[in-house]
Amino acid sequence: MQSLKSLRDKMRSVESTQKITQAMNMIAASAFHKAKLRLENARSYGIGIESIVQKILNQRSAECESKIILVFTSDKGLCGSFNATICKFAIDFIANCKAKRIKILGIGEKGKKIANNQIESNFIQNVKFATMDFAADVWRLLMEDVMKDNASCSIIYTHFTSSIKQNVISKDLPTFKDFLNKDSDLEFEPPYSSFIKSLYVNYVIAIIFNALAEHSVSEYSARMVAMDTATSNAKSLLKEMQRKYNSTRQAIITRELIEVITGAEAYNH
Repeated sequence: MQSLKSLRDKMRSVESTQKITQAMNMIAASAFHKAKLRLENARSYGIGIESIVQKILNQRSAECESKIILVFTSDKGLCGSFNATICKFAIDFIANCKAKRIKILGIGEKGKKIANNQIESNFIQNVKFATMDFAADVWRLLMEDVMKDNASCSIIYTHFTSSIKQNVISKDLPTFKDFLNKDSDLEFEPPYSSFIKSLYVNYVIAIIFNALAEHSVSEYSARMVAMDTATSNAKSLLKEMQRKYNSTRQAIITRELIEVITGAEAYNH
């Protein structure tokens, strides 16, 4: 039988953990609502530029020999199976990729599980918010491979549907060659050739920004759900421990009473 002191120590430990998970849940909820507002703006901008590009590009070029895979994960854990699901999807995606040369650019420290010795990889840490400036920084890391080597690029990220549903998806970006070989009857003023590079760069940055916004909301949502579940589990565990504590305390009192009564009877006889 456990001592009352041991049970009290365990209960205090669980109560402390419950307070931490409850606080983290509140922090994640606050960040989630802010990130969701950014996502709404990002989706509006992304839909607009996507519609323009779709009118210009009616077909895509064949698979390139080089491919860059941009993978969004988080820097921190405590968000359930969020990162594990992304990593599994990315590993399967890489296994089915037919490109001769593959390069991984990971956003978030948890994506390092994807890397192996056969594939060139680079990971960016300390990702805090979905901003256009950060999306532009990511583009600068991709620029040399995409513009000079004409490599194709695929983005793997978590698409936010609701607080309880997020899906890991991949999105293939058109290459710069696709923009050069446009298949459209639209007339442009000024000439298309004068702004093609600017259009392509802004399009890619917008898609990266949108993916980053989707990922950010999904991460906070997953962390919010995970911390809420942990808090509920702590409450259930505390109730069970309280029952055990009361039962142990009652058993000790009963035993002491029996000892006193037995002693009194022995003294009287």
